Amino acid sequence: MPFEQFWQDLRYAARSLVRAPAFAIPSILILALAIGANTAVFSVIEGVLLRALPYRDSERLCVLWKSVPKRNIEWDWTSYPTIRDWREQSNTFEDLAMVLRPEGSMVTLRSEAGRERIQGSKVYGNFFELLGVQPLLGRTFSSGEQQRGESVAVLSYGFWKARFGGSTAAIGRTLQLDDRSTTIIGVMPPSFQFPDKRVQLWLPLAADPRWPLFQRFRISDAFCALVRLKPGRSIEHARAEMNAVAARLARQYPATDRDLGIRVVPLFDQITGARTRQSLWALAAAVFCVMLIACSNVAGLLLARGTARGRELAVRAALGAGRTRLLWQLASENILLSLAGGVAGVWLAHAGLDSLLALAPADLPRSSGIGINGVVLAFNFGICLLTGIAFGLPPAAQAVRAEPAASLRNGGRSASAGPRAHRVRGLLVTLQFAFAVALLAGAGLLIRSFLLLNAFHPGFDTRRLLTVSLELPSDRYKSAERRQAVLDDTVGRIAALPGVRGVAVGSAVFGSFREHVPNQNILVEGQPFTPDAERHGREIVSDNYFRVLGIALRAGRVFSGDDVPDGPRVAVINETMARRLWPGQSAVGKRFKEMLPGTDAPWMTVVGVVEDIVYNRDGSVAPVFYAPVRQWSLTSLDLVVRTEGNPQTLAGGVRRAIESADPILADCEIATVEHRLEDLDRPRMFQTRIIGGFASLAVILAAAGLYGLMAYSVEQRTREIGIRVALGATTGKIMRLVLREGLVWGLAGIALGALGARAFGRAIAALLYGITITDPVTLAAVIAILGLVMVAASAVPARRAARVDPTVAIREE
Repeated sequence: MPFEQFWQDLRYAARSLVRAPAFAIPSILILALAIGANTAVFSVIEGVLLRALPYRDSERLCVLWKSVPKRNIEWDWTSYPTIRDWREQSNTFEDLAMVLRPEGSMVTLRSEAGRERIQGSKVYGNFFELLGVQPLLGRTFSSGEQQRGESVAVLSYGFWKARFGGSTAAIGRTLQLDDRSTTIIGVMPPSFQFPDKRVQLWLPLAADPRWPLFQRFRISDAFCALVRLKPGRSIEHARAEMNAVAARLARQYPATDRDLGIRVVPLFDQITGARTRQSLWALAAAVFCVMLIACSNVAGLLLARGTARGRELAVRAALGAGRTRLLWQLASENILLSLAGGVAGVWLAHAGLDSLLALAPADLPRSSGIGINGVVLAFNFGICLLTGIAFGLPPAAQAVRAEPAASLRNGGRSASAGPRAHRVRGLLVTLQFAFAVALLAGAGLLIRSFLLLNAFHPGFDTRRLLTVSLELPSDRYKSAERRQAVLDDTVGRIAALPGVRGVAVGSAVFGSFREHVPNQNILVEGQPFTPDAERHGREIVSDNYFRVLGIALRAGRVFSGDDVPDGPRVAVINETMARRLWPGQSAVGKRFKEMLPGTDAPWMTVVGVVEDIVYNRDGSVAPVFYAPVRQWSLTSLDLVVRTEGNPQTLAGGVRRAIESADPILADCEIATVEHRLEDLDRPRMFQTRIIGGFASLAVILAAAGLYGLMAYSVEQRTREIGIRVALGATTGKIMRLVLREGLVWGLAGIALGALGARAFGRAIAALLYGITITDPVTLAAVIAILGLVMVAASAVPARRAARVDPTVAIREE
């Protein structure tokens, strides 16, 4: 009757736990916190890293990029003629499609509510067929529509629900995109988010008016290739073949393809990103440390409970219950305890998941599919069983190991009350402090790095500063004169607003120079050409840009009205560029030009040198040159607006001023510089807050474990302490005796945790700024904090020991 016996044991275990609320409730709460945290983090990892992509045979999908190995550019966009050569000179791929870069795929939607810039994705080739995803409604592009460039669109699920309320009548309706009627032909399922969740609709690339130019120029670096490997072909084979293709193209087109490579990236790796994977696995390690600390804590409670149940177990053994039977019954209690903690943990995970995702970076890939699903529940159930067995059986085995007769003679004190059990509990506390050190050190590194980053001065005042991103439609503003005219009008209207101190063309936040950098070099007049060792930045600005941002002039002059469109090209450079190109010389009056393969740019004369400023949040300063907007005609540019007071209060007025210049420009992105910098900080903040929270929980659990150990130790040594007091031991001596024991276990944990802290620091090294993973200030702070925790956790039991009445203690024994 094993089944009936199983249920009988479970019922007995439930009654036993109900009768011991002082043990059961703390244990369930500790497990609920740990299992809930693990479940929430696992749901994120499952949704982002473990779940297969929603495409047919997704493991055969890859992305092809141009690379520039000599400049450490791992991936960059490339041109249509180049991708055409990749396709014609390879036989590894079953199919190939092209995707235009996101900036080039933005479209303006005109509706009754006005104009709105939305993120589209312009594709060419058998894009949907290659991915192997069928539309939810309607159909995708036909080959004829692709070739003819017909104005049709396939909507994302989110756009369809938001704009059409999920109505099937949306198929066949038209949208006004870039002042052109576009027919809706299909809707994709919710899981289809390519290349990312920002995309609202997909359009045929051939319908773009720039398509003829894209087809002609080999330097129109605006595309990546999406490919499907042939069955049986590996990623290694594809990479070897594309290396050979890159070598052939370098010989065939030396002017444009020399020193270029081709990078083959699995689509899954491309979507998730190396930094995202590293960050999430670091979070998984952190929350797993919390789980181990919690389990160690519960194991210590189980050891203590085994002591209290010594008489009960001895009586049952004397009545004929074998050790296996007793062990299974205790194991049933442990598993039931873990399952109760798991159920509460699922509730906590469900309640906290939205908060966790709210802290996550906005660009966290595949985040829309994160939730508590069957896989997550299975993980929760598995971790409950593992917790109950792995950390419940050893205390249970020790509890049933005692001889019944000896236990009864000792008043019911089982083997778990002996020195061996005490050492086991001490080792568990040591492990808790070791994990707490690793987590607290990681959190400390992130916090200290973040504080250093915030204390770093970028070189200009980021307060009271707005940024405005403008798009001048090329079909509406075809000439440079017309673009300059509307720009001057817009700047003038904004400058006239009350509370505006200054307006200029230019950026205040770059983000990073790491990616999306063309294969450009700087050629200095009179010097032999050598490829740049590092990438440079170019910023198109107006005359008063440096005054509005507060960038100091070091030499020469800034731009003026004399720098006319048809005059000599001029530039202002930063100090880093001056040092790199003309070390030990004055850069003013020197000439340089940008070298892009296949082109010949005009020479630019340096008219001024300005101080270095930091546009990004990685603290790096790159060579940057500034050019006057009158000499560079752009359709996409930024404005910076310096205000007297809170810049957010002027955002509406700035938008209205832009709309009065041209209503088509009103749909622009306006944000404060501080808000833009906060967006760049979100990955760091996400890691810092989550790991900091886990570290705080780990310290609390470790302190509780040490307190429990010392309180138990004092209880077991009451007679010994009473005798010491009777023989003349002072209060201070008794307290030092107890404190010394607690500090021994805690300090052992700190020493062990220092090794784990180094390993954990390597996992988060990419997010650190201004410090190393062995930062002594952080390590000293961690040791100091945990030292105080150790003293505090041991002090209360020590004071209790010092108050022991020797006569009472000896009489009770």
